[in-house]
Amino acid sequence: MDYEVTLSPEKSFITIKYLGPMTTELAMESGPTMLALAKTHDVNKFLFDMTASRNVQTVTKNYAFAYKDIQSFEFPRASRSAFLVNPEDHSHDFITTAFSNAGYMVKIFFEYPEAVAWLNGLSKK
Repeated sequence: MDYEVTLSPEKSFITIKYLGPMTTELAMESGPTMLALAKTHDVNKFLFDMTASRNVQTVTKNYAFAYKDIQSFEFPRASRSAFLVNPEDHSHDFITTAFSNAGYMVKIFFEYPEAVAWLNGLSKK
């Protein structure tokens, strides 16, 4: 398995850490697991830790995922998602924009504390 799904210590968000290249297939495999844990704990905030995972998808596949594929496991539009990435990794920039344009609340962060603060509504960044 190229991902780990956990509930945050304060039980306010789900963390999904990707350990391999980000693809539609990996997202489709991990999505239901992540959402099941979120439903169990009544959580609608997600921290996608992609510090060890570059997005290797084409622009076309990223667009299709944001507008079509993600609907197959009913990722909630009312959720809040923080993408934690390395500062030099811009491979997640397009998918973030695509998600935002598709109506999802998502932002990229380079520091874990900033991502957590935003998820918990403590930062307007």
